[in-house]
Amino acid sequence: MPASVFIAGPASWNTIVVLDRLPEPVPHMQFAEETWETVGGTSAGKALSLTALGRAVDLYALAGADQDGERVQAALKASGVRAHWGHGVTERHLNLMTRGCQGVALRVDSRGDGR
Repeated sequence: MPASVFIAGPASWNTIVVLDRLPEPVPHMQFAEETWETVGGTSAGKALSLTALGRAVDLYALAGADQDGERVQAALKASGVRAHWGHGVTERHLNLMTRGCQGVALRVDSRGDGR
């Protein structure tokens, strides 16, 4: 079946950390309630959602030749997303979240260009 939707944009490997509250901007220790890793990125998320709804999707995203890039590619493939990969840095995010859906997203990959 030809693609009915083409999406180009980020796919990332994310670590989600659930906290009872977001950290205050002072030195302290805080314990995670839960943590897991999963595919992320706005374009990957759209591709996953549309594929789950039965739409044919072609996703173009960047991934590095590293373990995180392999994880992103495998997760999307396992979900039925047809992806085309350009060579680049695999985005990696650390998401601090509360159960009330407050959050802070930190990009932790190294782009090598100061951004």
